[in-house]
Amino acid sequence: GVHLVALSLVVERDLPLDRAARIRSAAADRLAGGFTWLEPPAPPAPLTIGHVAGASDTAEHHARVREWAAAVWSSWAPHHETVHRWIDWLVAASPPDLAAALPLARESHGST
Repeated sequence: GVHLVALSLVVERDLPLDRAARIRSAAADRLAGGFTWLEPPAPPAPLTIGHVAGASDTAEHHARVREWAAAVWSSWAPHHETVHRWIDWLVAASPPDLAAALPLARESHGST
């Protein structure tokens, strides 16, 4: 669950990775009992970490990481609404400094 929260924020809202890591940690603390099991996608994402390994330079590496992340997030499409609810709950349950770091509310969610 916490990884899907971070993935949603990075892919859909272009959240910087350092902020996503902080939010992932906070989500683990605040939502520990609130996550429900989500059945993994079948088939899994069409891109694997091997896609990233083929990069020839730093810029291509970053681009391939983004492509891989987007493919993984897309493969979880049946669960996007659940992850968005977790994000909304996290915003509501967070102290002001963390809530300010989170993109707010349902209307700011990207495509599902």
